[in-house]
Amino acid sequence: ITRYSGTRSQQTFQSFNLNTVTASIRLAFLGTRAYAENPQGWLVLHGNYGTGKSHLASAIANRRADQLVMSLTVPEMLEMLKDGFSDGTYRDLLDLCRTVDLLILDDIGTENPTPWAYEKLFQIINHRYNQQLPTVFILNGEIDDLEPRIASRISDLSLSTIYPMWGDDHRRTKNRDSPPRG
Repeated sequence: ITRYSGTRSQQTFQSFNLNTVTASIRLAFLGTRAYAENPQGWLVLHGNYGTGKSHLASAIANRRADQLVMSLTVPEMLEMLKDGFSDGTYRDLLDLCRTVDLLILDDIGTENPTPWAYEKLFQIINHRYNQQLPTVFILNGEIDDLEPRIASRISDLSLSTIYPMWGDDHRRTKNRDSPPRG
């Protein structure tokens, strides 16, 4: 499954910088750390760019080394499925996305909005919704910006725990105090 993972091994809960984060990001950190110990239901991280959503998702994946975890951006997952048509792995890949122990979908809402993309994404999400399989969703912005059928399932509070993560883009601020690299 390593082939289907965008997880970065250095992104752990220990390496997450809590020094300059907002209260909502601190709360998300605590919630994701607890989720990583016992993934149940769905976890949704949303907010603006650069607040650590993907870092926390990678930290969950790294903590769950005892499980089969698939961690991809939605565009990568859809591309992988399309490639499966040419190499004969499409059905197996679709089944894997639908049933893997823990599925982490980053950048949901950035996929090319074609009918095929929505259909495949909906099939995967709906299956995991009906089976209540552990799933993590990361998106920039608001849940209501997603396709309505998907937004409805992701925002179902009987299954999902939702953490908004609004704050400064750490990518723009992390190097301000360091000398320029030559």
